[in-house]
Amino acid sequence: MRKFFVLFKKEVRELLTPAMILPLILMPVLFNVVGRIALSEKGKSEAERPGIILLDLDESKMSKELPRALEREFEPVYLTGLTDEEALETARREEAPVLLVIPSGFEKKIKGLNQEAARVYSVINNVSVKSATKSSSAARALNLVNNYLKENLVSVKFPGLNADFLKNPVTRDDYTSMGGKTAHIGMAQVIGFITSQTIFIPIVLFMVIIFASQTIVSSVVSEKENKTFETLLSLPINRNSIVFAKLLSAALFSLLSTWVYMIGFKSFMAGAAGAAVSSSSGGMIAGELAALGATISPYGYSLLGLSLFLSIICALLIVLVLGLLVDNTKSVQAVITPFMMVVILPYLLVTISDINSLGPVFRYGLYAIPFTHSFTVSQNLLSGKYELIYFGLLYQAVIALLCTAAATKIFSSDAILTLKFNFGKKL
Repeated sequence: MRKFFVLFKKEVRELLTPAMILPLILMPVLFNVVGRIALSEKGKSEAERPGIILLDLDESKMSKELPRALEREFEPVYLTGLTDEEALETARREEAPVLLVIPSGFEKKIKGLNQEAARVYSVINNVSVKSATKSSSAARALNLVNNYLKENLVSVKFPGLNADFLKNPVTRDDYTSMGGKTAHIGMAQVIGFITSQTIFIPIVLFMVIIFASQTIVSSVVSEKENKTFETLLSLPINRNSIVFAKLLSAALFSLLSTWVYMIGFKSFMAGAAGAAVSSSSGGMIAGELAALGATISPYGYSLLGLSLFLSIICALLIVLVLGLLVDNTKSVQAVITPFMMVVILPYLLVTISDINSLGPVFRYGLYAIPFTHSFTVSQNLLSGKYELIYFGLLYQAVIALLCTAAATKIFSSDAILTLKFNFGKKL
């Protein structure tokens, strides 16, 4: 046992180098900073009202009242006596996303209950993700104008009649049913909340698996290349102890990485998603979400943690064996690239689609990959599909045991010194 702990301390020292620790410190800080920036930008976009240029070519009493309607959501700039091109120049200069042109004869047509077409120019001042958030400005502006005119016409033609009733005789009262439970909440709110709370789990797992795999395979290949591996094998130490020392040290390092990345990425997602739970609407719907079962219980988090741990163990065992197949660091990428592809495939499919909706052959093929079960565990927890979770845990445990048996068998035989890929070299 003492020899095992000596090996274990050696492996930990090799992993806990400044080059390995620095990313663990910087990544959560980076995630947190980006999350705060995203949250700050979201707050600014909600607080500020975009500008809008209103060019009035009618100059009637009705058209002159339109800026009041637009003031609910915009900062209108009222112009007259200009051409469309001159008004567009003003919009570009003021960085206003919309130019709304009220044509001549506007009031006459509207009062005659005839539709009129207002020219709407959407102005792209810069190409960025933030500019995409302003893409709905034109529709919002026209909607405000239409609502104002409806209320105006109803009050004139039908005094005392509620304009809201004519616009929406039937209102909606949303309920959502999920997993046999029903709550007084809209589906869009439920899906938005679930996405904001669970999307980071597959991303974190993917990053940890790739990072940990690169770490352990580089460690094994480096030992082989530096000829320290043969020295280690020649010592009077049980070779299984070497396997478990490497595995345990890498597993502990990976769990630390998982914890750090999850904390950092969760703060990032809270900012990117607009802090759904802590927002005013999020606080009001929290109780309904709990009643619907759209939350993860402590027991659910324990299942999630176990699944993540088993995935990491499976990944480390696989790359440990792969690391034995190469004898120089230049060949590491060639051996680990196929493994990365196996990890990337279920990760991408889980984030863009529902695996259970795929064809049987493709679906079962994906479930044969042990990492798929960890990528889907959060979705299964929220939808109450515990049987899929239990099956996934059992399957991952079996794969981990098989990989452990394969690794110990290779280490216990002389094949550990001769087994390798030639990558096109002649034997």
